[in-house]
Amino acid sequence: MFNESSFFKDVKPLFILGVPRSGTTFLQQVINTHPQILITDELRVVSWIFQEARKLRGGFQENGDPYPFNHGEEFASYLTKNCGTIIAPFYFSKAQKLGKQKILYWGDKYPHYHAILDQMLESFPRGSYIFIYRDLKDVICSVKNGHGWNVEKSANYVCKIYEEYMTSFDKFLQSQEMARDQLICVDYVRLSTNLKQESQKIFDQLNLDLQESTLEEIDQLSGVQSHSLRKEKSSAKKFNFNQSNERWKKELNDEEIELISNKIDNIQHWIDYYYNYLLS
Repeated sequence: MFNESSFFKDVKPLFILGVPRSGTTFLQQVINTHPQILITDELRVVSWIFQEARKLRGGFQENGDPYPFNHGEEFASYLTKNCGTIIAPFYFSKAQKLGKQKILYWGDKYPHYHAILDQMLESFPRGSYIFIYRDLKDVICSVKNGHGWNVEKSANYVCKIYEEYMTSFDKFLQSQEMARDQLICVDYVRLSTNLKQESQKIFDQLNLDLQESTLEEIDQLSGVQSHSLRKEKSSAKKFNFNQSNERWKKELNDEEIELISNKIDNIQHWIDYYYNYLLS
């Protein structure tokens, strides 16, 4: 039976974020191996609630039926303030079905939290956030292939989202709206090449013990294409990290490499910020 007072006292929200195609799916699968964590793969319910709150504030006048004639602002504030209370019982129920009898963290993985991070900090003051960084050249290359975009559109998209994340982290850490220990930072290459050790570091930061059985489960994710595991009935596909790493060198021509290098140079200070401050 769901005990609300005990659950909200002991259990914290945990969100996985990063630029699209930067390894967020792989990270979610690693984190989710722990028996005391349940992280969904892009349920996106938090973003959906905040989106609906905006429409409630605009009401019928801006959004038509079924949005309110009156009290929209008031109910929107209530909804965002209490969204954790609304969402958490779903995670408790799902955890029970998965055999995770006592979770200490619940949350979701979604690359586009950059757009609502300020609202998340307000709605989830006890929340933790795990951000993963991958070489932006590889990210741009992956976005280009995945979306069928040209290099310039892909580079603009990736660099904009990354810059928004970093400026938000810097702002909220300096203002102390986010405590430093609320943000855990991960490097994709380190995680991929030293999976057990880097996973141990993450769970240590979450103050969770790591059993050998969980480490073995984590180890099984090595060499598997993470997106091939996203659907329950899909079969795992092999993944070669060495072929994937620095793929931009193999797939982009000199003109494209120069273009993305110039785009990245414009935000290089935020990459330095990540490695010299956040990841250190």
